[in-house]
Amino acid sequence: IDDNVIFVLSRKKNVSYDPTMEKIPNFINKYFAANNTTIIYPKQNPVNVKDQVNYKNPSVHNPLQENLERLDDIGKSLGNIFKKNKPE
Repeated sequence: IDDNVIFVLSRKKNVSYDPTMEKIPNFINKYFAANNTTIIYPKQNPVNVKDQVNYKNPSVHNPLQENLERLDDIGKSLGNIFKKNKPE
């Protein structure tokens, strides 16, 4: 199979790390043996405790919501382009 499956994981002691990620390489070897796979562990900048975001604060979600709405608009626009170019 010519598929390449790419997994992006977090390094230990980083904000996005979860201990269950340690099981993923074995999972990949077991279930994706027929595929080419790549695991990427990107460098993450350290986060200071004082710089951490309080995700329980609703004002934190406003920029995220705005970006999701923009992505939704882009998706709708692309969908309309393909609908217009679809042969009847």
